[in-house]
Parts: sequence; C-alpha cells; structure tokens
Amino acid sequence: MNRDNSDAGSICLKTGEDNSYSMDPAEREDLLLAVGRVKARTGSQPDDGDLADMLQRSLPDIQDCLHILGEAGEIVITDEGVCLTQTGEAAAAAVMKKHKVLETFFEEMLGMDRPSAHEQACTLEHHASEETISRLNDLIGSPPPCLIGRFSEKKHGHSSCGCRILADCVEGERVCITAVKGCGRGARLADLGIIPGEEVTIRHRMAKTLLVQVKGSDIAISAEIAKTVLVESC
Repeated sequence: MNRDNSDAGSICLKTGEDNSYSMDPAEREDLLLAVGRVKARTGSQPDDGDLADMLQRSLPDIQDCLHILGEAGEIVITDEGVCLTQTGEAAAAAVMKKHKVLETFFEEMLGMDRPSAHEQACTLEHHASEETISRLNDLIGSPPPCLIGRFSEKKHGHSSCGCRILADCVEGERVCITAVKGCGRGARLADLGIIPGEEVTIRHRMAKTLLVQVKGSDIAISAEIAKTVLVESC
C-alpha cells in the first residue's frame, strides 16, 4: 500500500525513498495499550477492525501501524487476532504505570475528579520521563490501609473504617485528623498544625475554601487540600 503523509489523521508516516513508515511514539503506545485493554476486557484478541474502532482511526492506517509493530517484535498477528509479544507487553505495562501514577497524583494530590484526572493522564503519560514518574510516585506515598484502592472516593459519610475526608465535614463539626495523603503535602500542612491526632473544628464552608480552627487558630485551606485530609469523629 502506497500512502503519503497528506492524510492529517494518519499515525504512520512515510519517511524515505524506500517508502518505509514510522509511527508517532504516543500513537504507538496507544495502540499497544489498546491491544492489551481489549484482551483484558473481552478475553479475546482484537482484530484490526476492533482497534480501528477503538482508536477512531482508518482501517488502512491501523493495518500499516500493526505492520510496523510486528516488524519491531511487539505484536504478532494470528488467526485469533492481534497478540502482544513479551516485548509489547513490557512496553504497554510501562505506559500503564505512568498513567496510574499520573492519574493518582491528579486525583488525590490536586483534587481533580476522576474523568479529568484520567484525561490529563492520557495526555501526559507519553511524555513524562521515568524520573518524573518516580518522583511523583515517591510524593504520593502509600495510602493508609483503610484507603487502599481509592483515597478520594466521592462518597459521603463514613467508610468501613469510620474515616471521612475533611472536605465532607459540616460547619460546627469537631473531628480528629487520622491521616494526610501525600508525604510532600503532609509536611507543609504539619507546619499549620494539621497533623494526625490533632482536633479540628469546621468554622465556615465557602465555595472553594474551608475555614478550620486548629490549636486555637483559624486556618483557611482549599477544597482540594481538604480532600487529602482524612478525619474521624472525636
């Protein structure tokens, strides 16, 4: 198949006089992830049509790109469909790790909702360096045992361990801090007296700010930060 790069939607571009094609790195990673996700979701290997629909690309374009991935040893095409090789699985897993770290950072540290955090992670997962991901992972730290799997579930009231996030408290309520999510943010909040074991009284709720009293002093914190503070009734 001879196609040139006049197709603006193409992810495989002709690169030389030998009519060979190359792939945009981000699109390559998306294609590898798509193969793995279809397999995980359906239990079956996707075909080229499945991948074209999932990625909203033309079938000829996907076929060209699958050919490139096959030559790179990242996929094989069998009668059952497109299969990731060990090399392809490793590449897809590396991108997924970046995605998970970025999504967790946006959601738990910055207070973004899950859809927005997911969208931003999808954009940046292809460009973040390993060092950046490692540093973010260290910053996020490990959640308390009662929160493993999800820290900032958008559920109000008590969880199975009796904990809530500070952002869910009402005016006049007095609560005790049990944990602060994120080692980097925890250090900064500690300077304000917001540390595990400390009592906090909710003085006033505003649209994007929470006024709390800690050790006799009134402190204004953002709603995003309030989502990272885990509390329980005193």
